[in-house]
Amino acid sequence: MELFEQFLREYGPLAGLCAVFLFLAGFLLGRFLVMPALRKEKKHAENLMQLCRTAEASKQKLEEQLLEKDQQLVEREKRLQSKEQLAAVWEGEAKGCEEKLSQLETQWKELQKQHQNQEQHLLDLLRQVEDRNARLQELEAQREALREENKQLVSQLSTEQVALEQIAQMQSTLNAALQRLSELESKLPENQSSFSPAAVETETFVPEGNGEELLKEKLDPSAKELLPEDDTERAKAWIKRAVGEHLPEAKGQDDLTRIEGIGPFIEDQLHALGLCTFEQIAALDDKAIDLLTKAIRFIPGRIKKDRWVEQAAALMKTKAGKEKKKKKKKSAKGASRTSIDDLKLIEGIGPKIEEVLNKAGIKTWKQLAEQSVDNLRKILASAGKRFTLHKPDSWPQQARLAAEAKWKELKALQDEL
Repeated sequence: MELFEQFLREYGPLAGLCAVFLFLAGFLLGRFLVMPALRKEKKHAENLMQLCRTAEASKQKLEEQLLEKDQQLVEREKRLQSKEQLAAVWEGEAKGCEEKLSQLETQWKELQKQHQNQEQHLLDLLRQVEDRNARLQELEAQREALREENKQLVSQLSTEQVALEQIAQMQSTLNAALQRLSELESKLPENQSSFSPAAVETETFVPEGNGEELLKEKLDPSAKELLPEDDTERAKAWIKRAVGEHLPEAKGQDDLTRIEGIGPFIEDQLHALGLCTFEQIAALDDKAIDLLTKAIRFIPGRIKKDRWVEQAAALMKTKAGKEKKKKKKKSAKGASRTSIDDLKLIEGIGPKIEEVLNKAGIKTWKQLAEQSVDNLRKILASAGKRFTLHKPDSWPQQARLAAEAKWKELKALQDEL
């Protein structure tokens, strides 16, 4: 301790100066040597801090991206699960479709068998139709023979009817003459009273033509004017004048023998008076009927009893209905020729195939005749497999014959097919 104190007394100021010098030297040395290094270290540290901050920001971004990726991964896992479920559903549906396809194949095979059976049945039916057609031809021949016999019988009946009508007219004429004679007898003087109807009846009264001519010869001229012939001529004249005035004019000529009570003889008399149609007979009134009875010398009351007017009206309606049907058929045929034809007339074409051809733009026989067989096969193939069984080889030829209205050639070709 004493030594230290002695040292401080002797060397204290010098030591202080040395210490100050060393401090200054160290300060200067640190100032010029250490401080640049410290500054570099500080800048390096700041750079490191900046890098740390950048790394922290990138870390946060990466964490956010990682979260997004995790969310996307979860969503993809969910989608994958849903897709797996859909795949399972689709697999089940695929199995169901395969089962349905197998069932459809079996049904198709059954339908093919049924189609073959139906074709065989159709062939059998065609054979039956051919047999029936042959039978119908035989029956048609028998019918023609019966028609000939019927015509002969009708001619015989008409002859007998004419004879009966003539007898009835002669009887009515004779009765009218006898009635007139009885009236004339009352007007004759007593010395001529021997001329009586009884005397006339006892005589051989067989006139060659008409009984009234013989009576006219026996009577004086004043009595001839009172005979029924004058009424007959007046009635004929009135009926002829009535045609066109009270009665319609004849437009054509109808078969009046279809009216019950009118035979060929009466029909000729009606034609001579201008009565030729059902319309004229249907327009007869009571006065016209009475005068017509006198004009044709028919049995009084027979026209009303046979109902000529009612029968003529019914026949007129029937005739009008038939004419309307004919007009409709003609208009329908004309429309079908201009717009569309019945393709089912072609052998091998049914309603379904007709629809297929119509959809393809083939609606007339002419259009079908212009098609080639290959084109028709393509049309049938596009409509489905079941239509490929049909053979359209002869369809254009048949359609050409139908379009040219060669029905006999078409029937012969179809018979060959």
